[in-house]
Amino acid sequence: MNRHVKTAIFVAPFLFLGGFLATEYFMNRQIEVQKQNQELRAQPGCHLEQAPCFMAYETFSVTIQAQQAGAPGITIGLDTSEVVQTVVIELLANDGSSTGARSMQTPGDHRHWLVDLPGMDISQPDLLRVALTTATHQYYGATPVRP
Repeated sequence: MNRHVKTAIFVAPFLFLGGFLATEYFMNRQIEVQKQNQELRAQPGCHLEQAPCFMAYETFSVTIQAQQAGAPGITIGLDTSEVVQTVVIELLANDGSSTGARSMQTPGDHRHWLVDLPGMDISQPDLLRVALTTATHQYYGATPVRP
């Protein structure tokens, strides 16, 4: 056996162990990132014009309701079961037109959020998308707003 074969036999176990540990580290890190992003499931029958929409993931829940506010304009309210840091909402029509992503404002309790969408009729949107951030997780979801 020459010195190259001896070196290879000596180094191979260390390379195997290093590769195994590095793979384990990066796979666990990727799983942790996936655990932080959670998809909210919408309850069937959401009809934004007539009744609140309900979305949930495990113990976290969101209730969204809309009202026609004066000449064309919508006011959307969102209530959460936990304290939320940021809320972004978007309404889409069937033709793909969008209101654009809008940040919602809170009166201070971080469980109730509001946004005004001037120039929009409550019967226009077909799809509602929402993204929320808490201290430990990010939640996102989409639901049709008419059955």
